[in-house]
Amino acid sequence: MITSTIKIMFDASVFALAQDSELYRTGIYFVLKNLVEALSAEKEAELDFFFQEGLQRGKLTEALPKALRSVRLTADPATPKLWDWSKEKINFFTGFYPLPVEFVAKARNGKLYQMVHDVAGHACPEFKEPSFEQQRSFERSLISGLGTSGHAFCVSDCTKNDLNKYFGLPFDRMTVVHPAVRSDFVGRERGDQESRALLSKLNIPAHARYVLALATLEPRKNVATSLRAFQRIVEQSGQQDLYLVFAGAHGWGDWASFFQTLPPPVSHRIILTGYVSDDVLPTLLSRALCLVYPSLYEGFGLPVLEAMSFGTPVVASNRGALPEVIDQGGRMFDAHDAEGIAQSILTLLRNPGQRIEWSSRARKQASTFSWESAASKILGTIRSRLHLTELVEGNGTRTSHLGRNQACPCGSGKKYKHCHGRFT
Repeated sequence: MITSTIKIMFDASVFALAQDSELYRTGIYFVLKNLVEALSAEKEAELDFFFQEGLQRGKLTEALPKALRSVRLTADPATPKLWDWSKEKINFFTGFYPLPVEFVAKARNGKLYQMVHDVAGHACPEFKEPSFEQQRSFERSLISGLGTSGHAFCVSDCTKNDLNKYFGLPFDRMTVVHPAVRSDFVGRERGDQESRALLSKLNIPAHARYVLALATLEPRKNVATSLRAFQRIVEQSGQQDLYLVFAGAHGWGDWASFFQTLPPPVSHRIILTGYVSDDVLPTLLSRALCLVYPSLYEGFGLPVLEAMSFGTPVVASNRGALPEVIDQGGRMFDAHDAEGIAQSILTLLRNPGQRIEWSSRARKQASTFSWESAASKILGTIRSRLHLTELVEGNGTRTSHLGRNQACPCGSGKKYKHCHGRFT
């Protein structure tokens, strides 16, 4: 009999860390938060939570989304008395940190699922220097943690292809699960007066127009190209009320040096907000002239999708998964093409009708992503692998005698090699 309830043990370490510091409330945190909420809404999913950081249960309770605090919590799996490791069939799902091999080995009947957001350390050309070895080491640990049978949920086709290219992970051990727009952004557009009051908290002048650069300030976000493009815009437009707003936590690398070389007419119109709170971010996104995003590499690019959901035009690089996310919803250029980026933004400044057209395409593209679809894909993949296991356990010869081109016994109508045979 095929299992009707899918039990998922979800690693809540990212939630707990975000409770400790707002600096952990990045795109990965919001992807996992919304994914958990979508999975919890599915009747066939039974979610439980664990954590790897040695945090106390009360701390974890506070870290979980409010709607999920009634879900049973499980203490640190370092104390295995709470579970019968040799009998329970557990689907371990870790959204960021790899699980230690010895942890997975305790659950003999468990299956491991690792969400992979990017492999920038291997795929980004600018990250080949020795200084990025820590990033590459982390990415290697993700693959090691998958072992010989773990399954990767990739946030984009780009990430899936990069995992295969750089690590040789077979395509049939990967499933693409696109994130979507944060649920708390829906319906959050505000009126003019309230918007101006919120933006004033960030020192953005009333009635000013601004180009938004939303990202943690670190090398991958390519701060230098954003600044060069804005300098060209200032010099060519003559606009006195246009600003460049960098919104995001101060990360790592020598990004600050780029600001020191700017002439005063440009540097005086750059605003660094630092980390932006959730109550202000929707207004900041929706009121921007556009989002500039010349990232050197993205496994997905959540800020781009969020901007498009508000109808904010996007001018971005064509690196990584950005073409996959943006499609016809924005303009893309080489990551170092400051002039091309500047000219697109100047077009928006000079032609309001063009901005309206871009805005419409952006909203349409953003609407093609949904958390319901993401949750459904995850559960479908887990269900398929559980189905195969039960077929084999129920009758040891049921699949062993099948040729790869014969019909799969699950009744899908597909050839065995294209269905459950993919996991054998």
